[in-house]
Amino acid sequence: MSCEEKKRFKSKKMVATFIEQFNKDPLVKETLTSYWCQRHEGWHVSKESNKRPLKWYEVLDQLKKKIS
Repeated sequence: MSCEEKKRFKSKKMVATFIEQFNKDPLVKETLTSYWCQRHEGWHVSKESNKRPLKWYEVLDQLKKKIS
């Protein structure tokens, strides 16, 4: 599924609540995970098995957050 078709969340808290509720369903076989979309400046969800490696700028953003 392309980024354009995915639901966008404005905050990490909103996406975390959605994932928590989704993953509680006993019929769900795969868990969801969230990731920041630089292009849309929002959060998306994806299956854990589809988790992509971080882009170089995402690694830099994480390092900046740890330093500050």
